[in-house]
Amino acid sequence: MNNTGLKRTAILMLSVVLVFSMAVPVNADVAAVVPAYQYGLNSVVDDQAQAKQMLLTEWEAWKDKYVSKSGHRRVLFDGPDTVSEAMGYGMLMAVYFNEQTLFDEFFDYVEYCSDPNGLMHWKTNNGVVVGANSATSAEEDIALALIFADKVWGSEGSIDYEAKAKDRLLRIRLYECNSMGQLLPGDTFSSPANPSYFAPGWYEIFSNYEGNDLWNRISHESYSVIKKAANPTTGLVPDWCSWTGSPAAYYSAEFGYDAVRVLWRMAVSYSWYGHSDAKSICSKPMNFFSNIGTANIVDGYELDGTPTGAFHSAPYVACAAAGTMTGTDRHLAKAFYDECLATGANNYYGSTLRLLVLMYMTGNFQNLYQNGKQIVSSAASAPSGTTPDAAAPDSTTQPEFTQGGLIDSAVVKGKTVLNIRNMPIGAILEEMGGTYEWNAAEQKATIHWNGMTVELWNGQKSIKVNGVEKEVDIAPNVGTTSSVMMPSGFAANEPDRILSWEEGSIQIWNAVQKDMQNPSNKKIEQGLQKIRTAP
Repeated sequence: MNNTGLKRTAILMLSVVLVFSMAVPVNADVAAVVPAYQYGLNSVVDDQAQAKQMLLTEWEAWKDKYVSKSGHRRVLFDGPDTVSEAMGYGMLMAVYFNEQTLFDEFFDYVEYCSDPNGLMHWKTNNGVVVGANSATSAEEDIALALIFADKVWGSEGSIDYEAKAKDRLLRIRLYECNSMGQLLPGDTFSSPANPSYFAPGWYEIFSNYEGNDLWNRISHESYSVIKKAANPTTGLVPDWCSWTGSPAAYYSAEFGYDAVRVLWRMAVSYSWYGHSDAKSICSKPMNFFSNIGTANIVDGYELDGTPTGAFHSAPYVACAAAGTMTGTDRHLAKAFYDECLATGANNYYGSTLRLLVLMYMTGNFQNLYQNGKQIVSSAASAPSGTTPDAAAPDSTTQPEFTQGGLIDSAVVKGKTVLNIRNMPIGAILEEMGGTYEWNAAEQKATIHWNGMTVELWNGQKSIKVNGVEKEVDIAPNVGTTSSVMMPSGFAANEPDRILSWEEGSIQIWNAVQKDMQNPSNKKIEQGLQKIRTAP
């Protein structure tokens, strides 16, 4: 899009946004903003600020207990050893908590412990190999963490995250997958299947990131194996199974400490991309654990639901809780969340899954590849032209606008939002006779235009229009003058039509037919006319 076309389009969009700002109702009692997933439940907590403080406290305690204090920086596995899965989890959490130095140190250790295929040995002790060759679940989490790092920090620093991520994806495809779309347990370990390694939401990102269709086949095969292996009544799946879903000789066929992760990975896949198979896989286990009751969950079951364990342990409570995010009963999900929060763990595995699920259920395990928000913002250190702090909701369709279009619209919980990306908003407003101010310390944008002053704070539904506090339906995500995303009761769909909120539903109307006595409507019509008549 050339600059003239870009400005014409942006002028229209900003006009529309500001008109909406005048229309939103006053609400002095504004609840804390709840970050949204595209599908399922958003967050089970009402006070997001309190939830984030809880997560920061939990993260610091997790690091203090499980991150080595001498030698290589690595995640400890209940003693001096380190397993590769722990490094994948640690790298993911380091991105969300915006700890780039720690992330780089973790990745340095991952590479230091590479096997001949360039993947991490599954068990090491300060660089010494204890268990040789790779574990695929770890590698896919490491790859996802590298992609997220590329999205939020960029790849211009000491580590080229993009190159490292694509190299890792290539090695996973070469050594841990086969042409039939089967995700193998490791690079020297071709069978049986481990359903808890399957993460279709990850594969959708991988497919998009490197443009390779094999990931779609892997996703399809992963769902197929889990559905075949699941008990028809309880929906519970085994730790290991054959590729046809039947029990694998000499391997655990119980719903054990590996299998619990299926619920977490499926739930996240549904929240991020709305996969119906992921929701279906969580449905029966969610009912099973709901009937048992949160306080009665133990650490092991036959697939028919017969208990084999005796302890009320964090991995089981946490992953069962994660499954409730695919449903619609927020009260049920909150009860499981409360039990997860209350069920502590004194080991690496339980503590880690518990923290990951607490992040997820508070709405803080967002899809960073789709511009989701970190728990701790990295906007101040973001590369030019990016806004990692902007939580642009996913949309399966991103409408194309005149001359290319850098504007996406999506509907979240029935609300329409605009995402105006990589545009010189300050310059455009100046051309319109207005100004745009960004206060990084307060995470606040101030727009002056057409006799109005609109103040918006990152992630807060409370805004001010000419000093009067109002509430919007979707929290704005605003940033530097190179990018802005705002809530909107209006969104352009075609050059001469506008979507508006009227009486709780989306209406499409032609600006020419609206009441032209309103000066703001006239301004919109002038913008529309410029688009229609400009060369």
